[in-house]
Amino acid sequence: MTEELKSTFSVRKSTLFLEDHHSEDEGSGYHSELNSELVETAQETPAASEKPGGNKARVYYIDWMRIIAIYLVVCFHVVQALDDMVGLWPGAGRLGQRPDDSARTDPTHERIFIENFQTSSLMVGMPLFFHISGRAQGLGRPAKNLAVLLLSRFQRLFIPFIVCYCVLIPVWMWIYYPEAPDDVQGNLFKFEVWYWTNFFPNPAWLWFLPVLLIVTVLSAPGTQFADLGKPLDGGISIITLVLLVGLLIWFEFSWVFALCSIAGPLVALILSQVVPFPQKSSRTTELSDAMRYWFALRTQAITTAVATIMMACHFEYAKLSASLEFVPALLLFWNFYIQGFCAERWSSGCDALFVVDPKVGAIEEASDSEIAKVRAKIRMYQIPVALLLILGTALCSPVGRRERMLFPAYSASFRFDESDEASVSSPIFATWHLVGTWCYLGICLCLGQAYLNNEGNSFIYQHASASTMVVYIFHWMFLKLFAVWVLDTLNMKGSFIWKLIDPILLFTFSVGCSLGVYVLLLKVPMLGKFFGV
Repeated sequence: MTEELKSTFSVRKSTLFLEDHHSEDEGSGYHSELNSELVETAQETPAASEKPGGNKARVYYIDWMRIIAIYLVVCFHVVQALDDMVGLWPGAGRLGQRPDDSARTDPTHERIFIENFQTSSLMVGMPLFFHISGRAQGLGRPAKNLAVLLLSRFQRLFIPFIVCYCVLIPVWMWIYYPEAPDDVQGNLFKFEVWYWTNFFPNPAWLWFLPVLLIVTVLSAPGTQFADLGKPLDGGISIITLVLLVGLLIWFEFSWVFALCSIAGPLVALILSQVVPFPQKSSRTTELSDAMRYWFALRTQAITTAVATIMMACHFEYAKLSASLEFVPALLLFWNFYIQGFCAERWSSGCDALFVVDPKVGAIEEASDSEIAKVRAKIRMYQIPVALLLILGTALCSPVGRRERMLFPAYSASFRFDESDEASVSSPIFATWHLVGTWCYLGICLCLGQAYLNNEGNSFIYQHASASTMVVYIFHWMFLKLFAVWVLDTLNMKGSFIWKLIDPILLFTFSVGCSLGVYVLLLKVPMLGKFFGV
């Protein structure tokens, strides 16, 4: 049995939830984490897993999932630009028609499809990003101490955010910002003077950076304590959780919401001491240890899933001030991050138990009878879980309208028909919205692990991976410019053919120009290093 376990650790494989993708890099986290989360590293390197003997094998699926995720973000913004700035699809309900996002105008005509696309994207995109971010952090060595980790996060997230904000956001706003005075709209210099004189924060698509910073700061004491076991880190973790609950109650969130928001991280903290993470420099050789890691991984995942679903059912956008509407999203992202981190750490000790269809070339059948019995049980576990994932994705289908243009798109105060006074708010929409998030998360990770864990074309892989941060940083600039100055100015809309051509033109122009910036940065390594090139 021991030899069987040892032999299976070097085989790449997939599982219905999460599996082993190890990379040990100097510092506080996985080296390509920022690019995988869009803006955190100074230089990109592919994922790697350490083989017995010290050699490192590439783990490509995380990089490919990051690349796909970035281009899905571009697609989301392509649709948003064509909808809000060009008015490509007829119908009511686009953001530009609303006094603010809380004044809901339900979509009509073709805009129902656009609303459904945006709602589905909100349900999947950012939760997947933060989960991958947590997994990426789990791939690296822990920092020497908590202070080093926090300083590293500040340098790699907050400083790039400030620089990019100052350089890009005013220009992006100037391209199309009808609320600005008429005398500054046609002159970038005057607009810059007006904006900084009358400064108001508008992070736009760069919001991800400060939010990731907050999430990693909240997570840092717990992840450090789980990895290193220092009592001081554990004490800071408990104080952080208690203070967070107190702040939520202070801001008049319900007790249920407050307690559910810390349930996943708290269970992770406790389980990491009951079932300590496997050592990264060693391999699990006992079946009993592998099973303990497997059950710890599932227990924490199920706890987090249930807690996040309950969170969505126990707050109401209608009762929150505009300045607090981001809080549920922030806490949910934090939970996805912690779950990803724990899944990556525990899965390294139980990967011998994972099984997958042989056609994706993952793992040979176990010759040891005890391991074979455990795998047979896991196969039976995977069957109902697969059924539940399919049911969840069906039940979370968008309903043609949403409550907010953020995650989660629904809360307990959502009413399907606001014009009908008999219509009552219900948490059922928020419930299935979060269920759908977890179902899509599981499906996306399984597909990535099973089919994307190879390099493919080395040239495309190298540059697609290295350019993701640049594409993310610059794509909205080129999107907005082309949508407003070309598509809208030339009235390239109305007919069916424009509805097919405009998205392709806009996507191609935005990505092409962003990749052009990437090529220029390759020529200027000093600047390129700042963007992870």
